[in-house]
Amino acid sequence: MLNSNDNNITQNQEKSSVNADFATGNNNVEDTVADRLGTDIDEIIDIKKNEILYDFLILGGLNVLAGQSSAGKTLLMYYIVVSLIKSGKNVVYVDFDNPLDVPSRRGLPQKVKELGLKKRLSYKNMTSYVEEVQKHKKGYDKMLFLSDIFASLKGIEKNVVVVLDNLQNFIKKTVDEAEMGTFINFLKEITTHTGLTIVLVHHFSRVEKHIKGDSKIIDLPDAVYTIKNTKKEINEVQTIELQSEKQKYEEMAKSIVIDLQEDFNFNVSTDINEKEREILVVLKNIFNRFIEIQQKELKERVHKAVRIGGNNLHIILQKFVERRILNARHEGKKIFYTFNDIQQNDNQNNNGNGKALSETTETTEIINGNGSNGSIKEMDTEQEQVDIELVEDLANMQPEYHL
Repeated sequence: MLNSNDNNITQNQEKSSVNADFATGNNNVEDTVADRLGTDIDEIIDIKKNEILYDFLILGGLNVLAGQSSAGKTLLMYYIVVSLIKSGKNVVYVDFDNPLDVPSRRGLPQKVKELGLKKRLSYKNMTSYVEEVQKHKKGYDKMLFLSDIFASLKGIEKNVVVVLDNLQNFIKKTVDEAEMGTFINFLKEITTHTGLTIVLVHHFSRVEKHIKGDSKIIDLPDAVYTIKNTKKEINEVQTIELQSEKQKYEEMAKSIVIDLQEDFNFNVSTDINEKEREILVVLKNIFNRFIEIQQKELKERVHKAVRIGGNNLHIILQKFVERRILNARHEGKKIFYTFNDIQQNDNQNNNGNGKALSETTETTEIINGNGSNGSIKEMDTEQEQVDIELVEDLANMQPEYHL
């Protein structure tokens, strides 16, 4: 018969045995950390690198766009908003900076309604906030207002972009750098844990002309871009130059020029010189007709329109691949190029059977003969041949982000 001391010894021996089995990886042990704490392994296996949009915004991240007053920050965001909802994203625009009539004067609600996509945009302004304050007890502030918005997006965060315009209007004291830092921390946690995309619009300091506030405004976000220069015509911003202050990924552009056009179209060019810009025009014309073209054929066509050495052209094509302007596909020793154009992507998305253009037999075919040797996929055999010799007339064109 065991006494109490014997019983304690037996229990201790059992515990020691379990500990030894666990330490040595004994498969007979049924009690594991996964049993006790759960496992997140299955959830992280398929995690992908965050997508980069327009070369300066990271989906699923915290982004900052900063600049001086009237530099075009809000106008640029209106263009981005239309592009986002056109591509299938939902947008919540929280605007505590602009008068109530600004969106209408800029044509934002009219364009969204014209596209038939008004359900993809929720526009909140100071009036919206005041209405919520009146519904709640004393103490309801802008942080709670934002928290309620974030909570309402639960389950769809990865398909939503939230624009906050602008930082200093969301905190109590515009000169309190610590409070700014706390707010940035709050936003960073939201993006990290939910996959929500946030774009925070921010002002430059009027005196020093640099980003206002705590160092966390640059340290914590995934991407920070500032508006360095703008070109205006009749008091309307036409061209915006962005400069990277911080970028999470190396392939993101360090310098970007955005040309704003009519009907919310805009062109984006990144870190390119005039010769590269000229070649982009030629490429645009070539890929208006061809979905895919072999490297040799592509170079021959470019050489007909632009005076450039073969080695220099090769370097430029490689640069365009690195910048994701071109896509390169290797087939043995041959290289085939496609143009990474948003208009083409939109056409693919809108194709009735859901297939990319290169997969449909009605609009594409392999060109054999005539010296092509099957190296080109043509988008439409009846389409009039683009005359790339007229490229000089289009010298100022740039790759377009169509809506």
